[in-house]
Amino acid sequence: MGDAVLKILFVHPRLSVFGGAERVLVHMLRALRENELSLVTDRWNPKDVKKMFDAELPDVKWVRCSSFHPIRQHLVAFQWLYYTRKLNRLIRELSGDYDLLIETQQVYSDPPPGTPLINYIHYPTLAAPPPEEEQRLTSSIYYAMSRYFIRQRVKKISLALTNSRFTANKIMDYLNIKPLVVHPPVDVKKFYSEQTWSDREDKVVSIGMFLPFKRHHLLLEVAPQLPKVQFVIIGTISENYRSYYEKLCMQKPDNVTIKQNLTFDEVKHELATAKAYVHLCPEHFGISPVEAAAAGCVPIVYHIGGPAECLGDAALTWKDLKQLSTHISKLIKDKDLWSKVSEKAKKKAFEFDASIFEKRIRNIIKERLWK
Repeated sequence: MGDAVLKILFVHPRLSVFGGAERVLVHMLRALRENELSLVTDRWNPKDVKKMFDAELPDVKWVRCSSFHPIRQHLVAFQWLYYTRKLNRLIRELSGDYDLLIETQQVYSDPPPGTPLINYIHYPTLAAPPPEEEQRLTSSIYYAMSRYFIRQRVKKISLALTNSRFTANKIMDYLNIKPLVVHPPVDVKKFYSEQTWSDREDKVVSIGMFLPFKRHHLLLEVAPQLPKVQFVIIGTISENYRSYYEKLCMQKPDNVTIKQNLTFDEVKHELATAKAYVHLCPEHFGISPVEAAAAGCVPIVYHIGGPAECLGDAALTWKDLKQLSTHISKLIKDKDLWSKVSEKAKKKAFEFDASIFEKRIRNIIKERLWK
């Protein structure tokens, strides 16, 4: 790549909800800001993005595309494939004018020959069932059919990236390609906190979009067992799953507070004043547990998935709700245990700092595609 300015086209068709995939997009844009950047997406409001992620954005040319709105929640994979088939027509029309195409959402583009394609795959969602989902004959057939079409598309990928070894193994199993693991960016320095055990409340925080996969409802089962502990669930609402959010609000016990669409500073404050952070699902990587670790808020993560893999002994792991409740109770009461794990967590978090991610992205493009 050298000092040459590249024309790079990013593809991230849905920006209606901000989550980990959107953070990856933002920091990829920042990593490559010395180049000429364009972005295919359904909406682009730099002020909203900056407010959410507290990050300065480079100049980006917005190429508008249609939004994805599933007609029904059944057969979403095929509706998405049909939507992206139309989207690919736009991508092919544009790609000829660009040196590189980068995807940060599961489009599996079909660029013209000669256009390098980097695809950051967060999880092979349409080709593989969610971790630990009970498989039935109908769902097995559904994923097998979807997988067939997606495997045709992934042949065009020049380089696949992903977020953890856990996800990499799923991609190899279901898509037959071997991705390079590049851990997502975390604003470790911005979340870092020196708040001590005595400075913090008897509070537990959990963060994640309000989706059934995130399993927020499990915290509603744990909270009544610890009535003197305050639980705070933070997330953004996906309109496709608004009913799940509304159900959580109706069923929550008195010591649970649900907060949506908090600013960066508000999330930072919640983590810096809590003693524990709970992650409830077999996440692919889990940016929020690392943010919590940076804030000294001890992560308690599910024993399967990216967070357990990446944080190691800088977190506690749980297998069932009884064990989860026990971990929370001990951390709230035991100052020595909390202090020991909190220090480990803060140290471990720096391995995932956003500056490391941005540097790796620049080096990958320079070394892998322009040798």
